[in-house]
Amino acid sequence: MLLYYLVYQMFLEIIMSKIKFKPDNNVAYDKAPVQFKVLPGVREKLRTIPNWQDRLREFVDNLIEDIDKK
Repeated sequence: MLLYYLVYQMFLEIIMSKIKFKPDNNVAYDKAPVQFKVLPGVREKLRTIPNWQDRLREFVDNLIEDIDKK
């Protein structure tokens, strides 16, 4: 019984010690992702851009602001 407890504790330490995602902002992201189709090859090229997700989020925010101004 003690062996099971020790193995379980080790398992918890391993799982809890790994931070899988740490957001940079103070507000949590929406649970539902925005998805859209792109031409072949765009996905691979996009992933080569440093910080592509943050840059794309900023672009979308600016796009929405521009629409709200009109």
